[in-house]
Amino acid sequence: MRKGLLLGGSLVFFVVVLLASGLVSSQKTESEILFVDGKTIRNGITVAQIGDLHYPFQGVEPSEILSILRENKPNIIFLTGDILDGESKKEDILACRDFLRKLSETAPCFAVLGNHEIGHPLLQEIRCSFEEGGVVLLENEGRTVTVCGERITVYGVSDAYPYNNAEKTTPIFLLAHRPERFSEYLAAEAPPDYVFSGHAHGGQVRVASTGLYAPDQGWFPTYTSGVYERNGRYLFVTRGLGGRHDFRINNPYHLLFIEIIP
Repeated sequence: MRKGLLLGGSLVFFVVVLLASGLVSSQKTESEILFVDGKTIRNGITVAQIGDLHYPFQGVEPSEILSILRENKPNIIFLTGDILDGESKKEDILACRDFLRKLSETAPCFAVLGNHEIGHPLLQEIRCSFEEGGVVLLENEGRTVTVCGERITVYGVSDAYPYNNAEKTTPIFLLAHRPERFSEYLAAEAPPDYVFSGHAHGGQVRVASTGLYAPDQGWFPTYTSGVYERNGRYLFVTRGLGGRHDFRINNPYHLLFIEIIP
């Protein structure tokens, strides 16, 4: 009986240590660099992806984000939704505008609305914050821009809206908050070459490379972190940078850098 109690106590202690270790590691920020094939792109492009900051409930201070960005020198920055939290107040939106302004001074910035922003009662103020911060907010539209001598189309869809672009003249970089719609994006008349998403928060609790639960994907979700490839087209998913109820284990905050190489 005593031996069983000792074994049980040791197991509980081991589990507690694992959980505590996972919680501590999740308070750090991971900068992940991914390398993918540029296909028709002749020059290399470095993309920085930021998602699910949930300002002002972020887990990473904006100053740290800016420092990491300056160190990695991206050519373009994509904000893939929920930069502001659904509970953010007017003063939070104004404060976030200052962060966005510093962000846009680092590299050209493009953004889409996530579910926390598109349902926000101060949505118009959020739109103004992006604009005044020098960030191009794409609401179911695309912009053709030149980056590193390459003409690309940056297309953005607001949360829960379909991607229905029918024009393909340049490589398409799609900003869409929800990764679980990857198949829908690829089924469009002009499928994107690269998709940038978030929303899953890494699956909250990660075991090895698998998340436990993600919104709109449920238990053991498919798309939670890193890069996924299908028929030569890529999906990039950031684990995000915070949230009011963002309980994480073995799931550090996540800044993605994508090196698209010719």
